[in-house]
Amino acid sequence: GFYGKWAQRNPAIIQSGYTGRPELSRELVISYETGERYIITRMMGKEWAESGFIEGRHNLVAIAAHITEGARIYLWRLIDRLPRGRVLYCDTDSLVVRQSDVDAFSDVMDDKRLGYLQAQKTSASVSIRGLKDYRWNDVDIIKGIRSTAEQITPSSFRQKMFPGLYTLLKTATPGLFPIITQTRTLKRQYDKAELLPDSSFTSPFRL
Repeated sequence: GFYGKWAQRNPAIIQSGYTGRPELSRELVISYETGERYIITRMMGKEWAESGFIEGRHNLVAIAAHITEGARIYLWRLIDRLPRGRVLYCDTDSLVVRQSDVDAFSDVMDDKRLGYLQAQKTSASVSIRGLKDYRWNDVDIIKGIRSTAEQITPSSFRQKMFPGLYTLLKTATPGLFPIITQTRTLKRQYDKAELLPDSSFTSPFRL
C-alpha cells in the first residue's frame, strides 16, 4: 500500500560484518551499562546488529499522509449521508449498512467504474463484536483467526501456524520447519476512542 512505498521504515543497522559461518540465529541483547536494546541476526554468513528504526531511503511521507487523509475524509462523507447510528460498521475501504439504506449511495455506486462503490455481499443477520471481528451469514470472521481454529472459550482460539522468519531464527532447529500451536485470546475492548457514558457512541481522543 501507500505506507509500504512512501512511509516505509527500516531497521537501523549499527554494525555489520561477514562471519563465513552457516549459523542461523537472532537474539536480543540489552546493554548492562546503557539499557539500550539490540537485535543481533546471523544468517547466510553475515552478522548484523540493529537498534530502532529509520525512515526508508525513498520515503515521502507527505504523499502517504495526504492520500490516507483524503480517503478517510471521503469515508466520513459517505457515513454522513445517513442519520447517526445507521451505519453499522466501517473499515478503511468499506461500509456495512442496512438494505433499506443502500439507496443513499446510489449516485456513487457502480461495479465497473474506478473509485466507485459496489455492493459486495449481503447477510440476513450480522453480529458485530469489534474491529475486524464479526459474524456474517453465520460464519465468524475474525482477523488473525483461521476458520479452522479450535474455539476454547468465547474469546480464546487455538490454531496451527507456520512461524515467520524471525521466529524460526530464534527458536527453530536448522533444517526443520516446525508447525506451531498458537493460542490467541481476544480482548474485545474498544480502545480507538472514548466511549460516551450510557451510550453506544464515541468521542475522539483529544491529543
